Amino acid sequence: MGRQDKLYRRLFSHPELVRDLARLLLSAETIAQLDFGQMDRIETTFVTEDMQKRESDLIWRVRFKGREEEWLYLYLLIEFQSSADPWIPLRLMVYVGLLYQELIKQGKVGGRKLPPVLPVVLYHGDEPWRVAKDVSELIELPWPELRAWGPSFRYLLIAEQFEDPQRLLAFHDNLVAAMVALESESPEHYACILQRLDALMPTVSPEVKKVFDDWILALARRFEEPELAKQVQRTLRQGGDYMLLAQRFQDWKKNVRIQGKLEGKLEGERAALRTLLNVRFGALPDWAEERISATDQPEEIERWLTRVLHAKRLEDVFA
Repeated sequence: MGRQDKLYRRLFSHPELVRDLARLLLSAETIAQLDFGQMDRIETTFVTEDMQKRESDLIWRVRFKGREEEWLYLYLLIEFQSSADPWIPLRLMVYVGLLYQELIKQGKVGGRKLPPVLPVVLYHGDEPWRVAKDVSELIELPWPELRAWGPSFRYLLIAEQFEDPQRLLAFHDNLVAAMVALESESPEHYACILQRLDALMPTVSPEVKKVFDDWILALARRFEEPELAKQVQRTLRQGGDYMLLAQRFQDWKKNVRIQGKLEGKLEGERAALRTLLNVRFGALPDWAEERISATDQPEEIERWLTRVLHAKRLEDVFA
């Protein structure tokens, strides 16, 4: 299990994150029927020996209000592959079937009907999700008569990098919504979302705050900007002030914008220099192209531009 997998498993090992996940997925009417003070984590030891145990999968159950032995089970499958497995609907159907078998085996069903299970896929890959949403879509059923006998099994999907941030941020007091918004948004919006998280952090346990700190540091490291990662790490070690973190990302965004403008100006000057040199001396040799591309000093390019007017040879420009 990779580092990112472990971070997400740690996050959703806390009941408040599972509660907010359910609030993100279910209607307010259904949420009102659930008692989130009565939640249990279910071990996945029922996975049979002929199947690989998925350490990143998590199962929780939440009791229905006023109904002592009635539960909603939430099966969370965390998928971190760069592209999605096309057989996920079948895998989930098998996993949920194994869960039902285990509940029957443990005598938690009796003569009653099976409890509801909410299967959720949390997808973190870079490629768009093109996997079937129902297992029936995976089965070749050429004649309508056969379709009536084919299995049907649907699941809920959160494809983090492709979710609508505006919809997520409409959930003002939802930790999972803010978390997914950070994953789906571009870095320039991090400051706004971190401010939202700052307002929510006083409501969580120190353990949850620590996992969020580690997760935000992992986000900062993705940009391969050592200075940004160092600033975020330093802020977290000093107590993890999320408003200060928001300022760190805001400053980084401004610096990126300034650097982008400078690089744009520099590239424009390089293009102008190449044009003038081509007019005066013809096609440029490789060594001249390398000199122009290698410099990152606007003053040097301006000096070369001035020399073009009077130089008798190409070598004189770069002397």
